[in-house]
Amino acid sequence: MIHPWLGIAGVLGALVGLFAALWVVKRWLGAPPELLRKLMHVGMGLVVLTFPWVFHQQWPVTLLVATAVIGLLFVRFVPRLRDGIGTILNSVQRPSRGEIYFPLSVGIVFWWSERDKLLYCVPMLIMILADATAALIGIAYGKVKYVTSEGLKSAEGSIAFFSIAFLSVHVPLLLYTDVGRTQTLLVAIIIGMLAMLLEAIAWRGLDNLLIPIGALLFLNLYLDASVDDLVLRLIVTIALLIFALSWRRRSSLDDSALMTAALFGYGAWMLGGPLWLVGPGVLFVVQVVMWPRTGERRETTVFATLSVVSAALMWLGLYVHDAQDLYLIAYAITFGVHLAIMGVSRVELDWPIALQVRRLGAWVLAGAMLAVLQVIAFSFTHDARAHVPSLPVTGVSLVGVALGAGLFFLVRPSLYTRHRRPAIIHTAGFVTGIVGALVAMLLCALASGAV
Repeated sequence: MIHPWLGIAGVLGALVGLFAALWVVKRWLGAPPELLRKLMHVGMGLVVLTFPWVFHQQWPVTLLVATAVIGLLFVRFVPRLRDGIGTILNSVQRPSRGEIYFPLSVGIVFWWSERDKLLYCVPMLIMILADATAALIGIAYGKVKYVTSEGLKSAEGSIAFFSIAFLSVHVPLLLYTDVGRTQTLLVAIIIGMLAMLLEAIAWRGLDNLLIPIGALLFLNLYLDASVDDLVLRLIVTIALLIFALSWRRRSSLDDSALMTAALFGYGAWMLGGPLWLVGPGVLFVVQVVMWPRTGERRETTVFATLSVVSAALMWLGLYVHDAQDLYLIAYAITFGVHLAIMGVSRVELDWPIALQVRRLGAWVLAGAMLAVLQVIAFSFTHDARAHVPSLPVTGVSLVGVALGAGLFFLVRPSLYTRHRRPAIIHTAGFVTGIVGALVAMLLCALASGAV
């Protein structure tokens, strides 16, 4: 067993040596910035792959992660370092924090995998090899482009990512586990596809965090799954992706926003069931109808989709963890509020105030009915935990949606005339949706005597 401090010294020495070697390559060979960045990515990855064999406790890895993050922040913000050795990491044109997310993901996966070599190495291999391959293939051979929040990515790069991710899962499972060959193949295809979607929707280097954590989560979910379960998951993955992209020519959502919607749909179906798609499905169709694509430009980005699905995913996760009907109500209210917000956002600020209020009331009623529709749908599930609570669901839904949409209505003039920044508008939608859901939960708890 290697002494922890010796292991730490060895890792730091290897990283310093890698930086020095790449500095020489940059100085004398004039390698392109993207190539240098990916060489650094792969080199660091090969070093951290050794962690389960080198370290048998969490604290050395935590110390290394903290040291790396602090050092990389110095390289990013100290001018002398940024203009020197920092050019290896920061010379690409697009803004990215990937070098910061990299060590954070290493620490999280090492802790979560509990030093299981397979569970640690497979996510790391996907991040190290698939991500670098996709970037280089996309730059060299990418011809078929799709729109993301950061610009354009290529279908060729995504296919390359899937291919390497598939092998990164399939080969270790086949060689080092007792998982059946059919299960191994299906697990590798599913994780490869889901990781590819995560890479496609990530921005500013966030894929270095999302991909390994997502891959570890999927591995934990699927390693013990039966062939029938895996086939169903594969069919659902493909079907939702096809459904989302089939609206590509009509929707104002860009491609990364559509893929985010597909990923959320997958998570909602797998964790809750198909009836959990009622709310998001209605909201998706309404969005396409109300904001159809005009011309070549598609203005709605992944952040608009995340402002809706992030809160809903939180309520779904809480329900899976602790089957409380209150979380069902909150999930339903979230989509009801956002349906009302969609309608409110179409109300012009120069309309007479009476007309604006009438439109607000009509959309609040529509959002409340969508919330009630979802709760009714939950009552038809075979899961005995999910049933319509013996509460005035319609009244609670109306209050929750009215509060959330009303708050957005009140701040809308400031959002649209003073700030006009999509990020602020989406954040306001997220916050008002949360407020409406929380108030609805409180009213339900009061009505049932839980508080």
